[in-house]
Amino acid sequence: GAAHASLKSLQVTGKVTWNGGPVHHGASIAFVPQVDSLIPTMTVREQLLFVARLKNPSMDVVDVREKVACVLGELGIDDIADQYVGGTSTLRGVSGGERRRCMIGMALVSSPRMIVLDEPLSGLDSYNALIVTSTLKSLADKGRVVLYSLHQPSDDIFMSLDVAIFMAHGKIVYQGPPEDCRTVLEDAGVDTSDTKRARPLADTMVFALNEPRTCQILIGAGRIDKAGAVERNSISDSSSLKHESPPLGLQASMVLYRTVVDIWR
Repeated sequence: GAAHASLKSLQVTGKVTWNGGPVHHGASIAFVPQVDSLIPTMTVREQLLFVARLKNPSMDVVDVREKVACVLGELGIDDIADQYVGGTSTLRGVSGGERRRCMIGMALVSSPRMIVLDEPLSGLDSYNALIVTSTLKSLADKGRVVLYSLHQPSDDIFMSLDVAIFMAHGKIVYQGPPEDCRTVLEDAGVDTSDTKRARPLADTMVFALNEPRTCQILIGAGRIDKAGAVERNSISDSSSLKHESPPLGLQASMVLYRTVVDIWR
């Protein structure tokens, strides 16, 4: 009871800034969840149009269609744009990797400057995982900041990252080029010979962080390269970004359209 009362009286203050300016989350940062919310009976193009209309309510319909066409091309899914998303027992639809890129497209239609993804490679085979990774790297190379969590990445995927970040006990243990992880581990007394055979380098780092003594050494070393992806992908001032809320009428009409299409098909 006392702990609960103290938490209720706790006051947390602070501010979140982006390059020194205020952050407009809806416009500058997009989040892609691990579990998709795609409508099986809609095509890939219709799915992106649905989201684009709601995220860009003041934009002309023709311009929205052009934006969606650009996103489809950028993600390399314009050839399956008119296929059903599917994913059910009665409607097969597109592949898992194409579904994941469709989810990324739903985030891109709002023209975000940062994209945060929750384990975008989970559930994908090695081929589709490489395709999605290549897509995300391409987005980063075009000036966006792309941040995502990974679970047991292969060395090919891990080494394709610009910056790798490992955390333990709420602290950043390592932040820097993935290829430098081997040197950091060896300096901490970790045998990295397995990484040359079967064990991926990222897994070796995770196993080391689960060993208390090695974890303390790595935390104490605190290898943090501050010249990371944000500097490499320079971002202009975000203070001019404005988040638009779609009018209630537009929301109702779009939901009604989606429902009718779902029932009809």
